[in-house]
Amino acid sequence: ASLAKEFKAAGLDAFNISLDTLNPTVCQQINKVKVLKKVLTAIDLAVDTGLPTRTNTVVMRGQNDEELPAILDYAASHGFEPRFLELLRIGPMVAKHSEYFFAAHEMLSTLVTHYGPIHALPYEPGSTARYYLTPTLQRFGVIASETMAFCSSCTRLLLTATGKLLACLFITEGQSLKAFIHDPKQLAHAWEQALKRKPIARIPESSQEMYAVGG
Repeated sequence: ASLAKEFKAAGLDAFNISLDTLNPTVCQQINKVKVLKKVLTAIDLAVDTGLPTRTNTVVMRGQNDEELPAILDYAASHGFEPRFLELLRIGPMVAKHSEYFFAAHEMLSTLVTHYGPIHALPYEPGSTARYYLTPTLQRFGVIASETMAFCSSCTRLLLTATGKLLACLFITEGQSLKAFIHDPKQLAHAWEQALKRKPIARIPESSQEMYAVGG
């Protein structure tokens, strides 16, 4: 949280922050540590920079699926845009996926029951999320990677903290950019090699941990 202004000064143009829940007990169960207060403080400081701030909530059945309206209301009062994500088949969630999976249509049904009619906004090409408006004009996104995969139009790349470029969350092999940071030609070649690994069709699952790719 203390680095929000420094990130902006360094050229960051938006913040994405994980917000699993607004319930301290559930937050500790999911993250194994007490972090909710720190997360909410970080969101407020990110918003204070004036940069667009989005939150990502991975919705899990029986864990936080009843909190969607509360998170949406909290976002409206604190000036950020919430996004609700389907649980991916990745890492330890491969084995637990059927137990915890909560589909996008269920998320929307929950919000319609609470708010009334939800208005779908035009799809933005290349976006991972589909956006909607509540009757009070609060905008939110839904990332339905499982039920509405967008691999064929995905333009996302991932750069890990160790300097490895990945073409997809589900790909374990990436291209190291760190070694070529001062060699533009080699850097461009490494970038091209990483892009060649980008899948067009959805990879069903991956055994790697999300934290290993920054997710």
